[in-house]
Order: sequence, then structure tokens, then C-alpha cells
Amino acid sequence: MNPFLILIADEDKATRTFLERQLRVDGYRTDTAGRREQALWRLAARGPHLMVAGIDGRSLELLDSVRSGGGPGGAGIDPDTPVIVLIAAAAADEHARVRVFEHGADALLTKPFYYPELRERVRVLLGRAYPPPGSRRFGAPSDDQPTRDSPVDEAELVRAADRVRAKLTAVAPDTRWLIDVPGVGYRLCDEKAET
Repeated sequence: MNPFLILIADEDKATRTFLERQLRVDGYRTDTAGRREQALWRLAARGPHLMVAGIDGRSLELLDSVRSGGGPGGAGIDPDTPVIVLIAAAAADEHARVRVFEHGADALLTKPFYYPELRERVRVLLGRAYPPPGSRRFGAPSDDQPTRDSPVDEAELVRAADRVRAKLTAVAPDTRWLIDVPGVGYRLCDEKAET
């Protein structure tokens, strides 16, 4: 079974039941909450890896509580918990969608939603929040530069660079096309770099 626990917080019982059933079929562990207070308690007590929350677009208190680390009655909540917001299409005008993101949502889907899309958003957000062992970040990212985790087999990377270098050398033996960049990897030269 998948190690990830997903909290489904939605007032609509049919939505909670549907999502619980589908996410379990996909191998996730689930927990549900029908009210804001229940959701806050479960967030603090059980520490889910991700929350899918039904929000009406006007009341964003649950989202605010998560991003502030719990606030009153919800202390101990991880403010970095990924949150996918489900919002009724009737309440999802441009301003409501923007407000949801301003309050810290990681993704937003309008009801009725297409389950395979929600499943992929869950997979992507969990992959970003909890990268698999052995994944690495490349380059020297700055605070304003997004980073990406990628699983890497260093030996395969070296072999691939050697193959590319051999092919380029066969074309122009006296020219360096591929340069080693210490701590980063390899880069192709923009112009011929004479050896």
C-alpha cells in the first residue's frame, strides 16, 4: 500500500465518499472530515501528506489555518502540507480562483471535476513535496529559481556524456564541444571552444 495519507475535507458526503473510494483504489491511505473543525483536528493529529479540500470560494478559513500552521484550535499543522482545492463551478469566477491561490492553494479544480486529473495533481504534488530517495537537484539554484528533482544514475550520466563527446570528436577532432562543469555536470559550448 502507498505510504501517503490524504485528508479529504469536504462538506458534501457524496464527494468525500467518492474521493475516498477512488484514492484507496489508487493505493493511497485516506482520512475524511466533513467540517472545518474536524479537518483541523485531523491535520494536527494525523499529519496527512496532502489535503483535498472542498471550499466554497468565500470562506477560506480552512486554507488560512493550514498555511498559518494551525492558528486557534489547530496548532501543530504542517504549513507546507500540499492542498488541492475543489470549488463549485458556480462559485469559481476569476476572482474566487485567484483568492484561493492567494490563500495558499497548490492546485484548484472546479466541481464537477475529472477524477484522472485530480489523481495526477495528487501524484505530482506528492512527488514534489516528498521526492523519492536517490533523486537529486541539479545546478546551483538561487532563491528565485525553481528547482526540479530528478532520479539520476551518475554512472549512466557519465557514460552518456562520454558517448556524446566521442560523437562530437569524430566530427571535429580538434574542437571541444562538451565541457565539464565541476559540481554541476556537463554543458555544450555555445561556440567551438578550442582545446
